[in-house]
Amino acid sequence: MVAVVVIIGFPTALLFGAGDAVFDSPTDGIITFFGTLVGIAVLLAVGYLWEQAKERRARNRRR
Repeated sequence: MVAVVVIIGFPTALLFGAGDAVFDSPTDGIITFFGTLVGIAVLLAVGYLWEQAKERRARNRRR
């Protein structure tokens, strides 16, 4: 999960932030960069919690 953020999420956020900084304003670029990182982190957290819930349900069914 962390590797996905490092390999895909960080460069994506960096490119979006740089694009906004160049074509709009540096402040918008910074906001876009951190906003994209937070969005990716939230998606990964939801995916992780979803997998944990599925595993917990599977363990409870085995009993």
